Amino acid sequence: MIDPAAIQARRPIRFQQSKAQISTTFDQKFIILSLSGNEYFSLDEVGSYIWSLLSQPISLAELTDRLGERYAIDPETCHRDVSRLLTGLRSMRTVSITRTVISIPLLSEVLLSMLLIELVVATRGLAPCMHAIRAMARVCRRTHGRSEQQLRRIPSVIVSMAQIMPGQHLCLSRSLTALFMYRRRRLPVTFHIGARLANAPESASAVLLAHAWVEYRGQDLFGGSPREFAPFPQLLRSAP
Repeated sequence: MIDPAAIQARRPIRFQQSKAQISTTFDQKFIILSLSGNEYFSLDEVGSYIWSLLSQPISLAELTDRLGERYAIDPETCHRDVSRLLTGLRSMRTVSITRTVISIPLLSEVLLSMLLIELVVATRGLAPCMHAIRAMARVCRRTHGRSEQQLRRIPSVIVSMAQIMPGQHLCLSRSLTALFMYRRRRLPVTFHIGARLANAPESASAVLLAHAWVEYRGQDLFGGSPREFAPFPQLLRSAP
């Protein structure tokens, strides 16, 4: 059994660019200058991408997931390298940390929705699950919980729950959960699945990466870079 109080206590730390820094590109390098310690940090392409993600509060697990979607890096190496970078940025006070308070009703809704959706996908498959989401969203509509503040919290609560629940709950599970919760609120969201080729580290061959995402008002709800993935048209046509 998952205890909501325990989840509140374990809610993930989120990192964000602090105000005590300025950043710029100089001589084809990305530079971050600490205003509190008069130190600077030089970042490569991957580090620059991480820094761009830090423009909004984001957890270590989310950063690792985003890098895994963009680059073919194994999770262990990715987690270690991102942790090392965040440690360096925090030591220069160029990154701040926060903990987001999670609403218990919203937490419960995410938990039940994710468990139900994963059960349907595991037993019936993706297409039946998408049809079930469309039917359930019509029956279980909500007329409240549509404030901009709560809408912004839904993706972060989904990510937090996915990190705390046993097992792996990756982009497909998260996106389908978001699709259902936004559709319950009668909000126009679109579900996508796409793929792209990526170069594997220390290998001359390329690997095929797949990714699922949900867009609301033209933006990925989880803040990723879905435009790098080519959508599968047949799945888009069958999306609810």
